[in-house]
Amino acid sequence: MCEHFNIYFASVFTHEDYSNPPTPIRICDFNVTCADLQFDESSVSTAIIKLRPDKAMGPDGIAPKLILETENQFKHPLSIPFV
Repeated sequence: MCEHFNIYFASVFTHEDYSNPPTPIRICDFNVTCADLQFDESSVSTAIIKLRPDKAMGPDGIAPKLILETENQFKHPLSIPFV
């Protein structure tokens, strides 16, 4: 019985040719630097509004609900590093 199971499960797997892998297609430009990024208070505010208050805290330990409730205090400090 074990031999029959082995034959069946071995027939499911395919053998791929690893000698000629496909070339990946480049879908984005990685030449963008942090200096090219532009954030202002309105874009930060838009991102804050999209937060879901029912989700868990991030690695910073700040709950999304707190950020949403204090949006006016958060949007300016969050936009400063990118000015």
